[in-house]
Amino acid sequence: MMGAHDKARSARIQMRGPDALRTSQAALVATGVLAYLLGLLFLYGLLGPDSTVVSLLLPALAGALFGLRGGVVGGVLSVLLTATLWQLVGFPIGDVVLRSGTGLGALTPLAVGAGFGWMRDLRRRADLERAALRREIDRCERAEAGLCAGENRAGENVLQMILKHVPVVLFAVDRKLDVVLSGSLSGG
Repeated sequence: MMGAHDKARSARIQMRGPDALRTSQAALVATGVLAYLLGLLFLYGLLGPDSTVVSLLLPALAGALFGLRGGVVGGVLSVLLTATLWQLVGFPIGDVVLRSGTGLGALTPLAVGAGFGWMRDLRRRADLERAALRREIDRCERAEAGLCAGENRAGENVLQMILKHVPVVLFAVDRKLDVVLSGSLSGG
């Protein structure tokens, strides 16, 4: 079942259209980039090279909003922005990530973006499947209701035919002894 939040979101999308949604998502990512740039410059003074951990927020946000491709693009953008910011603050590029260990730490933003994007794509597919299943269940319920109504009509028709052709008088009463069904003497 769709939750209230999902229904409200769906209604907003239908009102604004998918292009408006993409634009608002892109604006949100652009705001995230600006916040990341300013935040990293501020945090660098407090935390030093460890402040680059906030670079993971950008690919996570891009992946959550745009899916796998958006997350990977956000990861690449994050790596490039981080390297540029290291240059701006005078820190040797890659000192924290590339010179210590194997250098695979530079792939972390890509992995984070891809992971968030994959989860978003998976949820989208699940939502589509859930909607298709809901439509199928509704179709089956309507068909079942139609069959039940048809069975009742068929049963009534058979009963009327029996009552019409039976050679004796038959009737049915309810609890108040009101006649609810009767058949007359047909003689044959």
